[in-house]
Amino acid sequence: MSSIVEDKTPMRASEALAILPSGVMIAVTPQGVMLPEGDGFPAHALGLDELELLEALARSDDRAARSGRPDNGLGEFLDELLARGLLTRAPSRSPLEPLDAPIARSGPRSNDALVLTVPVIFRLGPAGYEQLEHARGAGVRLSAAELLAASEFRRAITASEAWARHAVSAGQRRIDEPSFEALIRRLLGSGLLRRVDPDDPIQQRALSREEREIRHAIVSERTLLSVLGRRAAEHDAAERAHEARTGVGRTRVVPVHFQWQIPPLALGMIVAYAMQYERGSLCEHYDFRPTWLSDGTGMPPTAERPSIYLFSHYVWSSARNLAMSERIKALDHT
Repeated sequence: MSSIVEDKTPMRASEALAILPSGVMIAVTPQGVMLPEGDGFPAHALGLDELELLEALARSDDRAARSGRPDNGLGEFLDELLARGLLTRAPSRSPLEPLDAPIARSGPRSNDALVLTVPVIFRLGPAGYEQLEHARGAGVRLSAAELLAASEFRRAITASEAWARHAVSAGQRRIDEPSFEALIRRLLGSGLLRRVDPDDPIQQRALSREEREIRHAIVSERTLLSVLGRRAAEHDAAERAHEARTGVGRTRVVPVHFQWQIPPLALGMIVAYAMQYERGSLCEHYDFRPTWLSDGTGMPPTAERPSIYLFSHYVWSSARNLAMSERIKALDHT
C-alpha cells in the first residue's frame, strides 16, 4: 500500500504547480460541470475560467500554473485545489495514448433532441479532459471549451439550441460552429451523446425524474403549438371562403392566454356562450377564433380588419398581457 505524504513546505512565487499524476475527476451533471465534493469540500461548479486553469495545470504550463495567485480572480480556486491535495510541485507529464472513438458519419437532424446520460465522468490529464470506455478501448478527449460546450447537452436539447447557449456562456472564447458540429459527431460516435427516444425504456430510466419531466413538457408544448397552428390555418382558410361567399369581412375575436399547460377554460366558456347567443346571431359579424394567442403562436394580421382581443387577466399574467398588448398595437398601423 502506498502512502501519500503531504508536502507542507511553503510555496515559492516562482514555483510551478501541476495536477497530480493520477489526474482529477470532473463530472458533467444536470447542474453543470462540477468538481465533485471531497475531503470536506462541497462540489464546486466550474466555468470556462476554472476549466482552462485546470487544463493549464494538467499540461504543467509554466505561463499559467504558477503558485502565485492568478490575477484573473481564480486565486481562491487555486487555494482550494491546493487544500484538496490535487496539485503537486513536480510536473505530471505522462505518455499519451491515442483515443479511437468512432465519429458519427452524419450529424443530427435539426429537430432532433440530444442528451448526455449524466453524470459523465472525465479524467483531467496532460492532454485534456478524457472519458474512456474501457470495454471498447475507445473514448473522447476534450479541451476546456469543448467540455463546456458538451455540457449544454446535460438536458435534452437540439443542436442549434445548444450552440446558442454555448455562444452565450463562453463568449469570445467559444468554439466556432463547425467545430461544435464536429464535436457533436464525436460525442455521438462515442455513445456519450444520444438522440432522445421517448420509446426507449433503458434511456428513460437513465434520465433523472426532473429531466423526464422537462423533456415531457417540451414535447407536450411543441405538440400543442403544432395543433394550434394547424387548427388556426384551417380556420383561416374557412374564413376566407366565407368572406368570398358572403362578401362580409367579420371582426376577429382572439383569445389571449399564456399558460400552455392549462387550457383557457374561462375564455373558452365565454366564447362558446357568445357563439350560441341568440342562436348564433353574433357569428354573422364576428369571427370567433378556435385557438388562442400566446408567446409561441403566430400573431394574426391586424391591418386587414378590426380585431378584438380577449385577455385572460390575472395578477400573475398582468405584465405579459401588457407586453402582448403593446406588440399588437405596434403591428396595427391604422
